[in-house]
Amino acid sequence: MNEIIATFDPIQTGLAKDIMTYGIATIVLVIGLIIGSRVKTSYEQRHYKNMILMLIFFGALISAGATFFSWLTTVKLTPVVMRVQDMDTPYGTVDYTDIRNAYYFQDKQTAKYAADKVIKETQFLIIDEISRKSHALSEENYDIDKIFSLLEKQVKK
Repeated sequence: MNEIIATFDPIQTGLAKDIMTYGIATIVLVIGLIIGSRVKTSYEQRHYKNMILMLIFFGALISAGATFFSWLTTVKLTPVVMRVQDMDTPYGTVDYTDIRNAYYFQDKQTAKYAADKVIKETQFLIIDEISRKSHALSEENYDIDKIFSLLEKQVKK
């Protein structure tokens, strides 16, 4: 009875490339850390060695964090499944009768020192429930125009 009308798979915009880049950088930095800690230096050079090893360690830590969180983003991007009575988003299931409002939101990222200069714009589809829970779908990850048009048809029914 609650049949699937449409499924919108997420668009993986360069996340696999980011994971590979950060992962390789992490491995290279860890290997550099291991090799650097085994190199013998003179007594006068020991402070420089420790400083360089500390910088390599922090670089590896930052790169490992970027790898992990890029991977976590890809795991959390689940398909949007629209059925006759409800829809599934990455934030849970919402019944069409529980939707209070659905609208587009334009997020503008401005320059650091010039507040009037817009660097990047991203459009979001925001689906608000009566219980004040929101589902935000980015145009970078989903085809929000098709989702919105199909959502309008289902809500009007």
